[in-house]
Amino acid sequence: MRLKLGHTSVRPGFDEGHIGHAVSDVFTMVRSPAKRKASAAVHQFQGCRWGPEIRKFRSRGTKKTKQVSEILCAALAGDDPKAHQDAEETVMAYVRCISGCMANMISGQGRCSRLKPDSEKARISKLEVAKAKLSRFAFVGVTERWNESMCLFAKLFPREGGKAYPEDRVNRNYRPSLAKSCEDLVEDVWRKNGYRDEEDEEVYAYAVQRFEHELANYPECKSGRRMSSGTSSELLL
Repeated sequence: MRLKLGHTSVRPGFDEGHIGHAVSDVFTMVRSPAKRKASAAVHQFQGCRWGPEIRKFRSRGTKKTKQVSEILCAALAGDDPKAHQDAEETVMAYVRCISGCMANMISGQGRCSRLKPDSEKARISKLEVAKAKLSRFAFVGVTERWNESMCLFAKLFPREGGKAYPEDRVNRNYRPSLAKSCEDLVEDVWRKNGYRDEEDEEVYAYAVQRFEHELANYPECKSGRRMSSGTSSELLL
């Protein structure tokens, strides 16, 4: 099995996956929309870097993610009222720009950022396409439930000869958070301002529902144990 990794959007249409692939070829790991967006904000405002408020804030640092992250975190955690207000306004501008990112990427609209809200008709159609595609993906896992997801993956796609997947590949965090405490502060800003991404929450809930349905067939995964056929190894959550 050869997998193409990345964050690119699938193509539009019920049957389309990534370029050169059908929708049934797609493997995905979904993540809580709030946590995904908080992480993206800290990682140099991924997906929407050039709005006026965001561009102004980013100009205070360099193009290096770490330095922009440090400026944002320091402003949100610091005692300077003006810096804190600027940081909060930037965070809110960012989340409005990136709202519906998961729905856009899975439905095939091609980008996270949006210049204007969708019409109600377009929004309903997008969500229908996103959920239809999710139901036909080869695999849907949940990042917050990594061990269960990897166990389910191994059950659905066992290696030839029954060998277990390498632990160093399955359990390695390839993209650790640069600033978990800052991500928490970003989420606090959104909660304070009553923000909730209705589109992405609906798509995420649908993805989790599919995940739970498949997981129910493998109680050894649900209990927190990852077990490969022919072995007694296990990893507790």
